[in-house]
Amino acid sequence: MKKYEKMDWIISFIKKSKVNHVDIFDSDFVETYIEECKPKKVLYQPYGANTVPELGRLLSEMYKSNMLDRATIGLERCYDGFPKWCYSYWIRE
Repeated sequence: MKKYEKMDWIISFIKKSKVNHVDIFDSDFVETYIEECKPKKVLYQPYGANTVPELGRLLSEMYKSNMLDRATIGLERCYDGFPKWCYSYWIRE
């Protein structure tokens, strides 16, 4: 799948989402992205969402291209070594 097709897929996923936003720690979003978009690199995690480096880059690029808006959100149940926040992305109006 080409980069622009992956961006279209992300927009479509957000539109179909009940909460209308996504982040890289959203397991449903990340796992569906892995299944549908077949990224080259996936770092499997023992729990929580798997890490997909290209997904974070795509979301950031889409934000910088004015396709998505973003805000920081605090993460609950932060354990040592885990981030305390992340960006949440939604479709720019």
